[in-house]
Amino acid sequence: MVSMIELIASPSQHDGKIVGVVGYLVYVFEANALYLSSVDSEHVVIRNSLYLSLNPQVQERAKRLQNSYIIVLGTFSAPNNGDPMSRAGTMNAITDIRSWPLDVNEDVKK
Repeated sequence: MVSMIELIASPSQHDGKIVGVVGYLVYVFEANALYLSSVDSEHVVIRNSLYLSLNPQVQERAKRLQNSYIIVLGTFSAPNNGDPMSRAGTMNAITDIRSWPLDVNEDVKK
């Protein structure tokens, strides 16, 4: 588990590593993102977000959890450019998405 702030501040330190991170999910065609907060989402503060590369195994769950706080487990990729309008990184190979705070009774297969 790492904080979104850690990923934004030190992306190279976590590049290529499997991480769990909590944030605010915005599910939009070709612009899926995990924001630091709902306020950052509302104001589209791109640098305070990660792109989510959603695979079919987690896509349906993401649709159901859109516009809420979630935890994502996947491989983090640091941004490869200094573009101020790019996201703070990408979550790839996502294996799990769950609502936050975690419900210990939640069925992972839902």
